[in-house]
Amino acid sequence: MPWTPMEQAWRDALLDASVPGQPARPSQLPAEAWAVWESGAAPMLRVGFRATVWVLTWAPVLRWLRPFHRLDEARRETYLTFLATRRSWIVRQLVMVLRLVAGTALGRLEAR
Repeated sequence: MPWTPMEQAWRDALLDASVPGQPARPSQLPAEAWAVWESGAAPMLRVGFRATVWVLTWAPVLRWLRPFHRLDEARRETYLTFLATRRSWIVRQLVMVLRLVAGTALGRLEAR
């Protein structure tokens, strides 16, 4: 199932915040490259990544009354760092999936 424009914006905000300080941003990856990733990634990773995007986008509403893509850049990084150090295994796994996909996207950008 293709990403909606809204989901793409959420995905790009999360991926860019997960690799701060990088000159290249995962959001710079062209749509064709995401289509290749979708076709080549394991089915469970695709489902898990989409769930990660939804959960991590809307979880900040509980704390700051704004979804992730509406937070300022500093708060985005603070939020992801906060989640990565939580005691909850599932929360840490969500962050790890995000970072795995961000690293893959950066690798594709550098290979171009």
